[in-house]
Amino acid sequence: MSDESFKQLWFDGDHARHHATTPQDVQSQIQTLTQRTYELTVLVTTLVDLLAQANQVDANVLIAKVEGQLESEIQAMPAAVAPKGAMTHCARCRIELAMAQATMTASGLLCDRCVLSA
Repeated sequence: MSDESFKQLWFDGDHARHHATTPQDVQSQIQTLTQRTYELTVLVTTLVDLLAQANQVDANVLIAKVEGQLESEIQAMPAAVAPKGAMTHCARCRIELAMAQATMTASGLLCDRCVLSA
């Protein structure tokens, strides 16, 4: 499979949707990412099985190495935080609040009061 064929299969070609602007866009992107994560899981599992069947790799050793690498990568990742003092508005009641106090929901960023009343 050529690089271009792979890209065409992998990406839906709708590059205008890179930045979600509505809760529906966010939900659509989550569904797309979930589907692609599943597809990658199936692909990797199939490849490991094929390599193990051909006695090219010990699946248990490979899995242990991948898990170890993932753990070290996760520990090395900086925490994603909003810039200090960043402000936003609740999507429901429109009150202004600190970005750190907002909760992302399918309806958008909400204040604690609106999250609890949902």
